[in-house]
Amino acid sequence: MIVRRWYRRRDVRKGRPMAAVAANDGRGAVQFGQTLARLRAAQRLSQNQLAGRAGLNHSYISRLESGGRGDPSREVVEQCVSALGLEPAGAEADELRMSAGYLPADPAHLLAGNTDLAAIARLLGDLRLPEPSRATLRRFLATLVEEYSRIAGLERGE
Repeated sequence: MIVRRWYRRRDVRKGRPMAAVAANDGRGAVQFGQTLARLRAAQRLSQNQLAGRAGLNHSYISRLESGGRGDPSREVVEQCVSALGLEPAGAEADELRMSAGYLPADPAHLLAGNTDLAAIARLLGDLRLPEPSRATLRRFLATLVEEYSRIAGLERGE
């Protein structure tokens, strides 16, 4: 059996073998890589040009795009957003963030078309609503999410 070197390296963030990191990140890393490659191509940038603008190594960009690395840190994602010249709170920048597993800068993109969720988001951000009331709403929502997550887990047989 051939053991490649990258299996022996350690991921400095988690202290686990790279194979374990790759197994955990899997589809997310590929999704981020595809999104990054598409946005880079739309800007007509080479991997070298993107790497230079972002202050990263071109081989790292190549590995990100191919899914050969796990999802990048938030800092690397933000460097790519900036290097691609994307609007920081724009839909494309948020798409790149979400493909790496991070929340978007503007969650309103997630709420488009759902008036109930948009209304809840507005209430939680409305400073005219007293903080104790907003805190009660957050606790109520957290309880709902927990309960329905539990039900969904039971329905899947977990």
